[in-house]
Amino acid sequence: GSNPSYGPEATPERFAKHADRMGANKEAIDKILDTPLGISIPRMTKIGEDWFSLFNCLGICQFPVVNRFYSVGLCSELYSAATGIELDTSSIMTAAERAWNMSKVLNVRDGSSRKDDKYPERWLEPFKMSDGQERRLTDYSGTKTISKEDLEQFLDEYYDQRGWDITKGIPTEEKLMSLGLEDVAKDLSQSGLL
Repeated sequence: GSNPSYGPEATPERFAKHADRMGANKEAIDKILDTPLGISIPRMTKIGEDWFSLFNCLGICQFPVVNRFYSVGLCSELYSAATGIELDTSSIMTAAERAWNMSKVLNVRDGSSRKDDKYPERWLEPFKMSDGQERRLTDYSGTKTISKEDLEQFLDEYYDQRGWDITKGIPTEEKLMSLGLEDVAKDLSQSGLL
């Protein structure tokens, strides 16, 4: 697979293999697979975002035809060879996660929080297909119609996977500190945003 999204035929093992290629640790992969709906797309989303953040940081094309040839190990090796700075796979993914969190911090400074992370209401309405049949938003495997409550739970899962405050939908002080963003955490805390 070349992209963090798959068709419904993808097995949990395929998701696990792809998440591993993108630098997810075992704990993160286990959380993706340990869900009543089969696969936690919100948790997989976090991993995909960090993966694409890494590509942005390295200036690598994200098109599936290109990114499918990369793994976190190869990205780490290429970075170390080009810069002379040795970064293992964990360190390079932490850098990618740091970049993603910084983009969120910029939005938090402008007042963004969970209230702004909303799905379009239209997603919950039936969609009429060209053949006249109606379809509804379903879980990944197509077995359960998604409700507004499910969408809120998806946000909870996503924030939990990110290590963010579930109620506020923003990075916690602890998360920022773990990413080496002590000054950012201090600034947000002094501003009353954390």
